[in-house]
Amino acid sequence: MCYYTSEKNGIDGKKLTKCYNSTKKELTLDLREQWCEIQYQTLEKIVIRLKLDINKVPFSSDFGIGYTQFQPTTWESYPELKNKNPWNLEDSIYAAAIKLLKDGIHNNERLAIGRYNGDPEYIKKFIESRQEWDGIISDTIFVFDCRENDFSCGLAKLKAEYDDCTENNRPIREKKECIKKKVALLKQNKILALENKKTNLSNSNINNSKLTALSLGNKENSNSEKTDSKINTPKQNESLSNKTEENPFSYYFEETRINRNPSTPSNLKKIKKSEKHLTTSKDQLNQPSFNLSLTSTLALLNQELNKKFEENNFSNTNNLDDGSFYFNNNNQILNNSQNKKDVCEDYKNKNYPKIIISEIKFGLRGETEDEYIELYNPNEEEIDLTCWQLEKYGAKEKPTSTPELKTLIPSSKFVGKIKPYSFFLITSSSTKEKYQGDLSYPESYYISNNNVIILRKPNGEISDLVGYGDNFEKIFQSENSPFISPLTCYSNRSIQRKNFQDSDNNSKDFWLRKFSPSNSLVSQSPRTDFFDLSEITSNYFFIFVTSTEEKDYLTLEFHEPLLNTTSTNYTYNIFFSTTSDSFLKDNCGFYFSESSLFTLKDFGIEDNLPSPKFDNSTTTLTFSINKCPTTSTKYYAGLFLSDLLDEDNKVLISTSSIEFPDYLCDKQIISTSTSNVKILISEVRVIEGSNEGEFIELYNPNTSTVDLSGWKLIRYPDPEKDSFKTIVSDRTKAKFKGIIMQPFGYLLLSNTSTLFINEEQIKVDLIYAESHDLAKKDRLVLLNNNGEMIDEFFWDDVSGEKSYTRKKINLTNEENYFLEFTDWGNGYDDINNDFILVNPNPENSSITKEVPKEIYPFDIKFSTKEESGSLEKITISWISPAFYDSDKNNYSYKILISTSTEENPSKESFYPLENFATFDLPPFKLLSLQEITIDNLDYKALGLEDNFEFSLLVFKLELYKNEDKINEFIFRYIQ
Repeated sequence: MCYYTSEKNGIDGKKLTKCYNSTKKELTLDLREQWCEIQYQTLEKIVIRLKLDINKVPFSSDFGIGYTQFQPTTWESYPELKNKNPWNLEDSIYAAAIKLLKDGIHNNERLAIGRYNGDPEYIKKFIESRQEWDGIISDTIFVFDCRENDFSCGLAKLKAEYDDCTENNRPIREKKECIKKKVALLKQNKILALENKKTNLSNSNINNSKLTALSLGNKENSNSEKTDSKINTPKQNESLSNKTEENPFSYYFEETRINRNPSTPSNLKKIKKSEKHLTTSKDQLNQPSFNLSLTSTLALLNQELNKKFEENNFSNTNNLDDGSFYFNNNNQILNNSQNKKDVCEDYKNKNYPKIIISEIKFGLRGETEDEYIELYNPNEEEIDLTCWQLEKYGAKEKPTSTPELKTLIPSSKFVGKIKPYSFFLITSSSTKEKYQGDLSYPESYYISNNNVIILRKPNGEISDLVGYGDNFEKIFQSENSPFISPLTCYSNRSIQRKNFQDSDNNSKDFWLRKFSPSNSLVSQSPRTDFFDLSEITSNYFFIFVTSTEEKDYLTLEFHEPLLNTTSTNYTYNIFFSTTSDSFLKDNCGFYFSESSLFTLKDFGIEDNLPSPKFDNSTTTLTFSINKCPTTSTKYYAGLFLSDLLDEDNKVLISTSSIEFPDYLCDKQIISTSTSNVKILISEVRVIEGSNEGEFIELYNPNTSTVDLSGWKLIRYPDPEKDSFKTIVSDRTKAKFKGIIMQPFGYLLLSNTSTLFINEEQIKVDLIYAESHDLAKKDRLVLLNNNGEMIDEFFWDDVSGEKSYTRKKINLTNEENYFLEFTDWGNGYDDINNDFILVNPNPENSSITKEVPKEIYPFDIKFSTKEESGSLEKITISWISPAFYDSDKNNYSYKILISTSTEENPSKESFYPLENFATFDLPPFKLLSLQEITIDNLDYKALGLEDNFEFSLLVFKLELYKNEDKINEFIFRYIQ
């Protein structure tokens, strides 16, 4: 397996961190790493050649790429795949075919497949699947009269005739099953037709009479609306209509054997759809003359129909019910509805206001899973949609051709009402339940690319018409100009009307949005504050940086657009990028993903841009900035005007480039093992009326180095005011950039008047401007590279020969300079009382002095009673370690007791002291002398007798951070 991680600091690409094949184990780690690097380099070549982003293409942990999961070197080994895309399905199928051919599939199928995947179960399933597909293609060759074994013809017919089965969003198994069913049906029909052709139609059962054919599946004669059925192709229908004896759906009738009632019109014969016309008995099935051939079946059907006509006494055609078909002597089919009054007649003379098509969603390859047509009523009254009609034109095959006009929902089936400012949703029958549609059309009537949707009123007048697609030449009609967008843009979006506007121009009235179908339960009024922001033009936008010694400022200047609105539903946004092409629209007309760009917050600006004024004025804004999001100093800025109610309704006002100071964009890394880095102001000497001999000393109390790049040291002349002066920063002459303080090390700073300090001529590490002289009531503040305050010190007065020095521990002035603490660093840190006034002792970067990071034992004392000499109390004292967490409450002590005589008592020999004595444990306080007094020790409970040796008592002091023990020390009395 190979593991990768994205590099930091805005660098694109992936970095190999670990690589090992834990399953095969036949390669060493070094060889496997080398193999992984070769695969990754080859993958880079492929994605660069295909102009893809390596961070966005998927590949497995073992470098399997695309549908075939070839490894990059395998893909590159075939010259035929040079310009092919492993993540494209058709290219991947081609690649698999190339490999199988190269591996000799025609000579040894199992061996060739095994070279791709050696799993026996995989090989077995592959061959079974191949055999199944061979059968499908062979049947297709038979059905469409291709030459024997002409698989090219079979594949071409499969692709052309079953396009509704082969949409890309279907799983492959569903595609196969769909094709199998259709091929099987067509094959069965053809076999029946061939059988019928061979049968002698003039046998005794039909009495050599003239036969009349009624094709129940014939589109031209049927009232069925399923004109888009994919079962019979147009060519097949033409063939079947010319050869009635080949039509497997035809039933034959003997005209001379029907006894009509004299009152029944002589040119009509009736067949009731609701009756079961054909019945057979067991005796009939056993008769030699009865079999399942089409001829015998038709003869029996003919006899049964004659009986039905004889049993009914029709006086005239008005007695015929609505469930009847009629056909005259010319074999033309008639329906009873032709003899009745048109149900839509009363609606044709009414006046209707305009209903508009508000949204259209179609499948990319004829699929109906996500298609619908949404209507909208922009009127103040409810509209009855009875007897309206929905139609469509398909795409033009040639620029000069006229596509067939097809009825999606005929007037006889169009029912429903649409409330004022409400919707009416029409779906495919397959998606009616999914989208809770109000009305549906048959699934076979799918809408697709480059179609025209027409909504007609009952009088035939067009209420609305929308032409859309990706090819102007293939769209038959539109209002003014069709809505055009690349086909791929329709996959996750629908065509939607802009705020229900209707200017009779499809191109301007519609746009693409995330689909959101609404049915008749939903109402929505048009927005009164709506503007299509893409129509706004402006080209004035200027952005620049100004700097002072203390701060940097970002200034924006731009022209407000002129719009007649005071709406608060619009806002400005500004985005930054290190590349100039980040603000271009994609081929669908949409802008970038905002998540990939930088905002004002990435530069330390928390303020938002103000609301638009829309008054054609000039707006100027200034913000304080303190950082850059990357190491780049050059950025491109884009100012956007956006609609808060529609995330895609936005416009780029203008762009501008900007250069930021180097010190803002340098990425610094604090080299430390702790999350809270502490640097202390350890000593300050102030000389009133002169700056010669003044100095500032810093101390690093950490066990690791600290990089001061990006840090600041500032001075507040008046602690009660916010105004300050910057002594050291990355923008002053004296810079912290590149200065790394050593563990427990010092850094000495002074002004240009003081290069050396004291008689010892201690050299200054960093020299700042002479103008920054220190004075009474000053306050020093040290900030890290994130602008966070790390330490501060302020003073009221100065003493000429003395300096303010940070304590080493929390003791008196004199105790701080006991010989025992001479080599300790100045690490004591408290809110108050952490400085003392002593003789100057400046220390520079050549000096290091540690502070304790563990419990430092100080003393253990035993007190006895004067009368009896028995133990009265025990006092244990220690100096706490230097831990600089902001919350000291995270630390706590525990104390245990043992009477073990071992030099290193075991853990099990210690017991909680509270079980044998009373005492108070102090709270943790860093670098402070702390103690505990133990009273009333029950030494007998410990198994000790009177006048026992004090050396038998052993105490263990434990220090915890939260629930974790981080340090301990064992105290033992030594006489």
